[in-house]
Amino acid sequence: MLRAVPGGRQPTCEKRHASMVENPGPTTSVLLVDGNAEHRQYWANQLKTCSAEYVFLEARDGQSGLALYKSQPVDCVVVELDLPDLSGFSFLVKIVERPQHPEIAVIILTHLVHSSFDRLAKENGAQCCLTKSHTSCEELHRAIQRGIAKVGPRKGRLA
Repeated sequence: MLRAVPGGRQPTCEKRHASMVENPGPTTSVLLVDGNAEHRQYWANQLKTCSAEYVFLEARDGQSGLALYKSQPVDCVVVELDLPDLSGFSFLVKIVERPQHPEIAVIILTHLVHSSFDRLAKENGAQCCLTKSHTSCEELHRAIQRGIAKVGPRKGRLA
């Protein structure tokens, strides 16, 4: 199971959770594509503490992620680069046909570290590339919200 990031970065989302549960509003649907079930569950739980608006779909590999993406309206896709069946970049290219004008907010959240990943992710239509060990739930929450604000929600627009 994932633990808090070394160096003291602790999720700070709990403060807002109680007030948001009392006033349920619109939902934000997020497709989590990650081959590690513990990582998917960890990030879903963390984001739920940031905002009660999140609803999650989970995929254990790229092919099931593509199938869910095509069959379910989602607002944002959070994808790991290291998938069991294909690379996260291959997945990204399949769901973002026009990188300059993406129709879905995509956040890369990976355990892999390489200086060129952020640039490659953005060139291929992702809004950002985050490293799991250096990302808090607040940072991921903000990235999702910025991505959706930039691209717009996808609900009702299936691939």
